[in-house]
Amino acid sequence: MKNLETFLNAYKMNLEYFDISSFEDEIMDIPYQVKILKENFEQLTSSQKILFLELTQELKNRIENVEIENNLEKKIIFSIKEVI
Repeated sequence: MKNLETFLNAYKMNLEYFDISSFEDEIMDIPYQVKILKENFEQLTSSQKILFLELTQELKNRIENVEIENNLEKKIIFSIKEVI
């Protein structure tokens, strides 16, 4: 079983430094992290669930304000939108 706390922390860190033009590799991990956390949502503690929901709302807000500069960034944003 995957360590959900690790996924949650990685998700939090990726949002903390969310800059698609500088951290494409880290941002590319977000869709997978969200997918795993959503699939295992019931296994999270109540505080982890709250954090996950808050982070996901923050992610929604951030991707709405992203200025896409190239095709890779467009694909990353599309992948994120698919999982949230």
